[in-house]
Amino acid sequence: MKSAVLKRIEQSPIPYILLYDPDDITSSEDILSSIDALGFQLVNYDDSVTFRYFFERNFRDKPLDCKAKLMLKVTGYHYIPYDIESSFYNVTLSLKELFPGLSYSILKELDSELYNRLYQVWNGWGKNLGERETLDFILKNLFSIYPETIREFTDLIKILIDFYYENDSLPKMVCDYFTDLIKSKKLLQEYPMEKLLGGADSFFRYLQQHWELFVGSFTKTLPKKSSVDFSHKDIKIYLGSLFDEGYLTPVQCIEINNIPSWVRRGVSADELGQLKTSYDNLMNRLYDTINDVTSYKDWWRVAKDWANILITYNDERIRGRLDEKAFMSTSKVLNDEFRAWLFNNYNLLPSLSYARSPVMVHHIPWYISHRMGRDFRQKVALIVVDGMALDDWFVISTYLNQNSSYHFEEKLCFAWIPTITSISRQAIFSGQIPRYFGKTIFSTGEDERHWKKFWLEQGVRPDTIYYMRNIKHFSEEGLKDIIENPKAKVLGFVVNMIDDMVHGQQMLRAGLHQNLRLWMREGGLKRFLQCLLDRGFDIYITSDHGHIGSIGQGSLREGLAVDRAAGRVRIYERGKNYKTALKGYKAYKWAGYGLPEEYNYIISDGNYAYGKAREKNLTHGGISIEEVIVPFVHIRKEE
Repeated sequence: MKSAVLKRIEQSPIPYILLYDPDDITSSEDILSSIDALGFQLVNYDDSVTFRYFFERNFRDKPLDCKAKLMLKVTGYHYIPYDIESSFYNVTLSLKELFPGLSYSILKELDSELYNRLYQVWNGWGKNLGERETLDFILKNLFSIYPETIREFTDLIKILIDFYYENDSLPKMVCDYFTDLIKSKKLLQEYPMEKLLGGADSFFRYLQQHWELFVGSFTKTLPKKSSVDFSHKDIKIYLGSLFDEGYLTPVQCIEINNIPSWVRRGVSADELGQLKTSYDNLMNRLYDTINDVTSYKDWWRVAKDWANILITYNDERIRGRLDEKAFMSTSKVLNDEFRAWLFNNYNLLPSLSYARSPVMVHHIPWYISHRMGRDFRQKVALIVVDGMALDDWFVISTYLNQNSSYHFEEKLCFAWIPTITSISRQAIFSGQIPRYFGKTIFSTGEDERHWKKFWLEQGVRPDTIYYMRNIKHFSEEGLKDIIENPKAKVLGFVVNMIDDMVHGQQMLRAGLHQNLRLWMREGGLKRFLQCLLDRGFDIYITSDHGHIGSIGQGSLREGLAVDRAAGRVRIYERGKNYKTALKGYKAYKWAGYGLPEEYNYIISDGNYAYGKAREKNLTHGGISIEEVIVPFVHIRKEE
């Protein structure tokens, strides 16, 4: 399919293309990379006023034979003024044209990342399929799942282990179709399909719970039976890899004499020894992934492993057993590779599809709106935890998972660079790239206005939209009134507790993790989430940026206002001399993708920050993986 799309683009006799793409076909990473390689700057069309300003400033006076290329992409139903339309070469793409014979209503719901694979297996079939036939074709030919081969629960578990090794989840409509097929089989009706098909994290969490029950059958007097028969040859064969690669965690046992030898692979009598083994396995997997990065999703996998490594490394019980030099070396390799990838690929991320999950934080309100549907019947609450890194979320989620009735759907997304609150958090609440709120780029007080404006433009009534900030203990005045208001439908909250902890943290990450555990033991967040769920809200939790343990490389008292905790960046008005921030410091100029062009952005290299020489702090503002990749979590009641 990619070649068919690029062929249409390459036919343009001029460097300006107006791309009508109502099905968002070109939002896949593969096609965007190819468009970028052709030299085009891709701009999504929002309105004529914004585009005119951008075009006049950057392209109007350039001759057609210059190297500047522009692709204006239209996905919604926008009116395009005649003078703009007539100045561009027009290209129209359509799923109906590319996939004749497949159900359009099904195709429209798929992630654009799947279209190229689907094109390869469908091209040339020449058949006309209805909705269920299209779903069946996709399930079998894209995901190698053949429902007719599933006769008992062990068959289903085996197929899902294979599937989740390669995929994160099934597209929703395909998942619903598969669920209906499984529930039609009498022997499988009792099993929790929402957990099994709720994504890789949900599935392996279920498998972990039942491994613990399985081990308990050898050690407890009245054990609860595991639903998964791990002794079955088709399941047993996977156990070594599942534990080695960190999908499952060995169960702690004091007495192992009654446990069969093959089961002991997933049992540990030495908790600290097991922590060390898991740490080493994660390190090995991290390097394997870094050496074979082909997509932004690979960096998400790296970020998860690194977050778990950070938690173990900062566990005071085991710190002395770990090689500090190896850890520091890995951290440097990781962030050097990540930085190089960002310089080459970050500009593509804003245009990627958010249909299945937001890729960048400004996609979040659009994704939520997409999930709500046109009638906006579902009530939603977005909780932005200021400054929460991915390892912070893993610490928090450990407590939230204890005896909870929640269903977690954990995803990741990219924060805006530089990773400071005024840029990345405004992007979350506005749904815009920072270039479009340049006048308030240094403000943290515009979120409420952005949030209400976004939802009003989606058609939500103004008296149903609420916003509140500066939440720390969830007992703040006015918070309960918002939640209990029967009109409330779309809620936006900012939780500042972690950001406050980061600002005042003297013990770096280890101390922050301890403070987070104390905060969670208060129970305020868990009660708050339960209160929202009880009132029918779907909950989304995210962060505007993470943080990194940094080392001061000398203070620099110039550049525009950036708070102390964001000490890894200095911002200068264009035309002002920024060389001081580079000379004598380990720093570089960021490319400024999607940012207001009136400024230059200078970022500290490695884990350095502008601050007192050799002083260690938790800071942000830079482009380390800890700062840039943040959690995006959907929480709803268990069905």
